[in-house]
Amino acid sequence: MSLPVLLGGRYQLGELIGNGGMAEVYRGRDLRLGRDVAIKMLRAGLTPDPAFQMRFRREAQNSASLNHPAIVAVYDTGERTTPTGEVWPFIAMEFIDGRTLKEVLAVERRLMPRRAMEICADICAALEFSHRRGIVHRDIKPSNVMLTRHGQVKVADFGIARAFSVGATTVPGTSAVVGTVHYLSPEQVRGDAADGRSDVYATGCLMFALLCGHPPFVGESKMDVLDQQVRDDPPLPSHLNPDVEPSVDAVVLKALAKEPLDRYQSAAELRADLLRAIAGRPVAAALPEVTEQPSINVRGPRWYETFASKLGDTSTFTVWRSFVVDRWERQAFGLSSAQQTTMGWTPPTTEDLVIRVYPSAAGGAGNTVLLRGSAGEVEVPLRLPSDLAANLARASSAIDTARLDPTLSTAADIAAVRKLGTALFDALLHGESRSLYRACHHAVRYGGDRRPVNAVLRLVLRMPSPELAALPWELMFDDEAGAHLALEHPIVRYVEMPVPVRSSATKPPLYLLGMVVSPDDLDPVAVAAEREAIEEALRQFVRDGLIRLSWVNGQTWQDLQRKLYKRQYHALHFVGHGGFDAIRGEGYVAFANRAGEADRVFASDLGAILANQNGLRMVVLNTCESARDDGLHGYTSTAEALVRRGVNSVLSMRDVVSDPVARKFATVFYEALSASAPIDVAAMMARLAVRRDGLGSLEWGTPTVFMRSGSTPLLDT
Repeated sequence: MSLPVLLGGRYQLGELIGNGGMAEVYRGRDLRLGRDVAIKMLRAGLTPDPAFQMRFRREAQNSASLNHPAIVAVYDTGERTTPTGEVWPFIAMEFIDGRTLKEVLAVERRLMPRRAMEICADICAALEFSHRRGIVHRDIKPSNVMLTRHGQVKVADFGIARAFSVGATTVPGTSAVVGTVHYLSPEQVRGDAADGRSDVYATGCLMFALLCGHPPFVGESKMDVLDQQVRDDPPLPSHLNPDVEPSVDAVVLKALAKEPLDRYQSAAELRADLLRAIAGRPVAAALPEVTEQPSINVRGPRWYETFASKLGDTSTFTVWRSFVVDRWERQAFGLSSAQQTTMGWTPPTTEDLVIRVYPSAAGGAGNTVLLRGSAGEVEVPLRLPSDLAANLARASSAIDTARLDPTLSTAADIAAVRKLGTALFDALLHGESRSLYRACHHAVRYGGDRRPVNAVLRLVLRMPSPELAALPWELMFDDEAGAHLALEHPIVRYVEMPVPVRSSATKPPLYLLGMVVSPDDLDPVAVAAEREAIEEALRQFVRDGLIRLSWVNGQTWQDLQRKLYKRQYHALHFVGHGGFDAIRGEGYVAFANRAGEADRVFASDLGAILANQNGLRMVVLNTCESARDDGLHGYTSTAEALVRRGVNSVLSMRDVVSDPVARKFATVFYEALSASAPIDVAAMMARLAVRRDGLGSLEWGTPTVFMRSGSTPLLDT
């Protein structure tokens, strides 16, 4: 087969590195961005087949919509017409320097139980992410899961994935058996509809293979294996591997239940039990009744340090000591945690330390970091570590665990977040730049009589590069001080505008519009609880006439538009679902249509809806991934797009955040705003409250503040 040397005018084809029944994978080079990629192309003989081309394009669409550390990223798609008129579609993907689990098992035969569970937990994180976006993988197997050289899990090949309506129980069934027989669920064998629980079953088969060296059902023919998938019970993994404990047996058997209703009902549930088993805690699955006890080494329970015992007092709350000390004394007065946090303080003034990253001078490689503050100005090179991607993946997994259940977080999870935070801190602040940061910090705190007692140093990040802006700088960790910077400094992502925007505080009353949307076909949003949290935080200020709170009575974008026609609002708070569409390259929020189903409104369209609100000072997007972009093009996240369209400040979520944390954050945020705190300071206060209360304590870094103006209070009281 004669292969083109260059695809799409930018991808140079290299050697063949893998193949499957449908496609071949080549190593390639993106000449435009200067990075290695993997190029997937249809096998010879399949390109004329419209069915295979449709399936191939569907893989690109499915994978491109999934932006997750444990999923192989799709960068681009295209096609090339040969001189003979054949159309060759291709997919440009993330190049993974590592091995498939199939290759790992061929060498190691089986894995240690703990490592097997860690890998499957990461697979579940990827599946949970895809299921929330309406995509069932349907072909989880060892050859479709890769391990990077650093041990990071990457799920690949969504080629036979089927999109389904999120919130619905199934996708339309077909009479054809699609998938790999050793990892196929009973319902798929019968030709019934498949849903997320089918992926749970396949993950159970994969875990069995990692523990025992082969899948639970093997036979002389494919039909023999398919018959076993439907009729036979799997053996206990501990009967084949004496290192497997009963709790692990229980998890595997529940995942392999014949009836979907008897399995874990989601990948998140399976992941939670795996994390419990890893930590040596009781699992939710019922322990199996062992009728034949094999000869095994009986071991005592693993020692497990709880999340709370390792958390400790890791942050130096020096600037805020005046209002966070004597917590128990304040609780004696029956105050809420939000009131405890904001009680007895006046909003601090801020001094800026601008951190700007830009490409080095012509002819030079890399990027330069410019720091400018009250203590001077310095330039240093940006120093990103080579293992940043691996650190980012481990930290993301740790934060995802905290969102699932804070008590499942371990010392290793906290260490992973700190390690990433330290790498990000060191990348920007080293040598002269670190000295300048410390000098500015010291000057603000101990600068003498000319500075207010409660002044605070604000970090203003100016990063035009989309790839750098996509990094979670809010997690920066100062190892010497033992503190995350976002818990001691307001951190703002400054959106570059052609003309700087000046902002001023709003005289009372401040008009705040709230909207909670819970489409029927998405995960339910606790509408009443969300409204109650905001109303409780603002009750006294509404009573005093400082704030006027209104709600949109409806869930469509037209309902919002009609409400906006009636008056000018200063702030909008939206609670619901959101995401980032990698194919379109734009963030979105999910409204509901007239039938109650999800209706995506992309950032550019939402900006148009808000365009007539000239006095709109702030938008709060309590939606998943509203701060996420593609890392390739500027201002593609929902938050950044709204700032570019004229909103002064947008508070949004970079990743998925749990409901309790979202409500806690909103409560403290609005109480601080009502006490005349600037938006960025109020966000830091809310992070601090989440962190101190232990509610998803690794989730505090998810909220992200985008601004195009200086730090001023939203409300002038």
